[in-house]
Amino acid sequence: MNASLTDDGYSCPKCGRTISYQIDRCPECRFLIMFDVLLEKEISDNRLSYQVARRLLELLPNGEFSKIRHGLQNTRLPSVHHMTRSMAERVHALLSENGIESRIVESDGNDPRKKTIPVNKLTILVVSILVVVGFIFALSRRGAQDAQDVSQSDGDEVAALSARELAAKAIPATVMLQCMEKVGSGFFITSTKVLTNAHVLCNDTHPPKVILHDKTELQGDVIVRNEELDVAMVEVENASGKTLEPGDASTLQRGDTIYILGNPRGMDFTFTKGMISHHERYIMGYSYLQIDGSINPGNSGGPVLDTQGRVIGIASMQINNADGLGLAIPINYLYVGEHKILSDAPRYDELKWAERIKSTTAKFEREKAELTAMMDKPLLISAVWQKTGLIIQVMIRTRFSPPNFLDFTIEREGINRCSFREVARRWIPLRGMSTKIRRKIIQDELENSYATIIFSSAKMCPDEARGYGNELIVGYGAPGKDRVSIKGGTRNRD
Repeated sequence: MNASLTDDGYSCPKCGRTISYQIDRCPECRFLIMFDVLLEKEISDNRLSYQVARRLLELLPNGEFSKIRHGLQNTRLPSVHHMTRSMAERVHALLSENGIESRIVESDGNDPRKKTIPVNKLTILVVSILVVVGFIFALSRRGAQDAQDVSQSDGDEVAALSARELAAKAIPATVMLQCMEKVGSGFFITSTKVLTNAHVLCNDTHPPKVILHDKTELQGDVIVRNEELDVAMVEVENASGKTLEPGDASTLQRGDTIYILGNPRGMDFTFTKGMISHHERYIMGYSYLQIDGSINPGNSGGPVLDTQGRVIGIASMQINNADGLGLAIPINYLYVGEHKILSDAPRYDELKWAERIKSTTAKFEREKAELTAMMDKPLLISAVWQKTGLIIQVMIRTRFSPPNFLDFTIEREGINRCSFREVARRWIPLRGMSTKIRRKIIQDELENSYATIIFSSAKMCPDEARGYGNELIVGYGAPGKDRVSIKGGTRNRD
């Protein structure tokens, strides 16, 4: 069903009623019409496409960065797909601001670049032959894959172990680490050395206690502590621990099965199954394994295993406000480069890992360049409506004193709902914050960075400014970082 366009609006493809461009749902039959935004010309400037994709991602919280950016570099694909007319107008306006020509079309077609291919008997015959050939080819590939699952050409054992076999093999090599009130996990990489996270450990005056699976308690001594990557190595006195074999994280893909061991919330030696939901999740200068599984406080430092029982990562952190999502540090970081601490690295795909590091470094340099361009301009971090007012979190990098006043505007769909000025009473230098907080900011850009939290009663704002789905904008803010969606608020009843 296609909507025909007129000067007054477009006709509903279901009931035929003329619908104003200002609304997306037919008032007669409640049919919702969706639209795409197509580029008139591809964006050849990679930096421009990256910046525009970032801004579109902020406008479209459910969008995917890679798909948006791909659409900006291909006129045959919609830059943004399947959205309401009002949202399509906002995307079109944002593209125009950046000098990019685009047009709005209905989601399911009416694009002159799309050609209809006539279907005839010959086409059906060719397709049928291709289907049969593809089926035979798939069967042959399946047989080859089954053979590969049993052994590799080098004779290495690659057959997957059962969950019970993995647990029996890995639990004796896993430990619980305690210091003061901290509880974490670790695992033997040699008979006397344990790998873990740096944030699990206390300072040098409080060496960790190492508890084995049979409840034996031993004393540990920290011999390597890498705060930047968040890994550490502990020498364990009088230990003769069973070890886990290091593996290769560069071969992992989305959907691969993994297993996690640790001591979540003090529940000692817990063994659970998970899945790789993203094999190279970039976060602030590093490429992590994103895990869909049960990771909780206490899992930090524990091993993440492949189906052969080899360590492919170290459980590092849980994703806040998410159910079952966590991040692990790929074990390959410890084989080569500035973070190398394992002298006897196993055989791994060095070329693939080098390409991954190269890509991660390039992203890191782009982020640093963007932050440098944001000097002296405030960045909005978050805004939340509470019963008594609006709580705003702001960050700024400046060579001078941070501003005493900040101007804010509350908008909805481009309409100004309220404007007000607030006093920034206290700016906190980020350099003085804890390591855990500093890890969220690129290390080299901490100098001259400050953060503040502002409480605004917003007394001058009307009720509609408190509505659900409004945006907060800070005056003279950093491009692309000057607005956030306000959480909380009251929902409008239609």
